[in-house]
Amino acid sequence: MTPRRVASVLLLPLLALSACDTFGPDNGNTRIVVSRSGAGGASFALSPTTIAVDRGYDGDDDRGGAVLALVEDLSVTVTAVQALPAQYLDRPHPENFWETMTLSGPATVNLLTLPVDSMAGVTLVEGDLPPGAYVRLRLLVSEIDLTLAAPLTLGGHTFPAGEPIAVSLRDPWVRIPGAFFTVSDDGTSTVNVYFDPGASIGQLVATSDGRLRFAPVIRGKYWRDDHD
Repeated sequence: MTPRRVASVLLLPLLALSACDTFGPDNGNTRIVVSRSGAGGASFALSPTTIAVDRGYDGDDDRGGAVLALVEDLSVTVTAVQALPAQYLDRPHPENFWETMTLSGPATVNLLTLPVDSMAGVTLVEGDLPPGAYVRLRLLVSEIDLTLAAPLTLGGHTFPAGEPIAVSLRDPWVRIPGAFFTVSDDGTSTVNVYFDPGASIGQLVATSDGRLRFAPVIRGKYWRDDHD
């Protein structure tokens, strides 16, 4: 695999993105601010050796912390944001009613450099949505690159350290449970969401063709353990 260089910046210049709605007086500015939940494995110390995880690893034991400690960079690129208005939640086919946020373009963030304090969170994207109450939020992720501090053997495949490794997703739409918010037309509405490093890296698996795969776990302010 040829190493691909990805800039680990918090927010890239935004490019044009088509959406369902256009800028105008009928839209309200919305900002999605992302923070990190917990210390994210910072208490682990590493030596420059290979960590091996057997094929039976499913992310449910202490080995997940060791794997998380190996990850020094986790850059995610978001190219679109959609939200579901509350009035359509119980419709037979709610998929038809998602609103697409009007963005200027994609943004890339290193999820592992996010502050833990939500008051100091990073603005991931900012754009326009029609005013109203929303009960679902999802991000379209076009690219994930993971960089290891030391080699990792997972599922019989060894992944190198010090270079971006492309991570595959089963579904490019990353859903954010617990993201309930209201957009007004007379100011900027802020939606706070939280990236969970442990739960995310705990899903990390190696596919049969030697690729890494997992899904970023991002939750809204009103997420609960019993929330679907």
